Amino acid sequence: MRAALGLVALGVLCGAARPAAADEERRTTWLPEARAVPRASSAARDAPVFEYAYGPRAQASLGHEAGVVALRRAWGTVRMSMVGLAAFENGTSYAPVPDEHWRWLASGTVALSFDRFARRLGRDAALEVALQVGYERAQASWGTNVPVAGDGRDIAFGGGGAFVMPDVALRLAASRRWTLVVRLQERVCFNAFPLLAGDREVSDVVADYVREGLTHAPGAEVVARWQRWERTALTLAAFGEGLFAHDTSARDGFFVRALGGVVHRTRHGELTPFVSGDAGNGKGLLIGRREARLSLGVRYALD
Repeated sequence: MRAALGLVALGVLCGAARPAAADEERRTTWLPEARAVPRASSAARDAPVFEYAYGPRAQASLGHEAGVVALRRAWGTVRMSMVGLAAFENGTSYAPVPDEHWRWLASGTVALSFDRFARRLGRDAALEVALQVGYERAQASWGTNVPVAGDGRDIAFGGGGAFVMPDVALRLAASRRWTLVVRLQERVCFNAFPLLAGDREVSDVVADYVREGLTHAPGAEVVARWQRWERTALTLAAFGEGLFAHDTSARDGFFVRALGGVVHRTRHGELTPFVSGDAGNGKGLLIGRREARLSLGVRYALD
């Protein structure tokens, strides 16, 4: 986390110290693309997309990452964006409509893409460092009280709460048709900062006040895309994260997911029918359940 924050600070200082550049190298764009390396292709359950999947229970999400402003400089681009996500899932029902549990996530992001350096890495390459600050909350839908199986050592509050999440993403064109994306991230909850100073009591107060069940959750992903046709591509993505509980009595967890699909480019985004497999802890109030699942689904990522 400290290394990622250091890169962010270095990029800001470099931009501030650089002398005035030509107009074409210094411009501001409103409502730009949210990221140089978009997160919409991720296999993570928090990917900011519209998604529906079934197997053996229904799950769905409504999400989007919207760019607010981009400040372009000779060395690269500073982007600011906002993320909104609402996710729904059944815990016991096999009905096609997910309406038993839900969670929401809202965040803001500042991202630095080092465009000048990335051009040295080849065609369509991108290197981006970002810092996301947000809040997640999980609850049973519509005020119902659907029982959730667990062993009494579940991560509290569905793993939600306030967090900061630095991430580093690299995109490379492996060949004329193949593109590879690698991303590393570290989601750090607010209660982790008092722990760094050795103050467990303050950390407990923070965790209870903002409803945090995790201390941190490091993650990594790889996305490969084969652009076989002009508007259609094949994609294969893998994502994994560790879930480290705040409460000493809770059991740490993990989540891994692989997703393969056919990406079709439309006028306003990308439509992807897919098959996915995942294993580990559930999401939201289902975080205490461990299982392996195979699902069929479709997702749509808005531009």
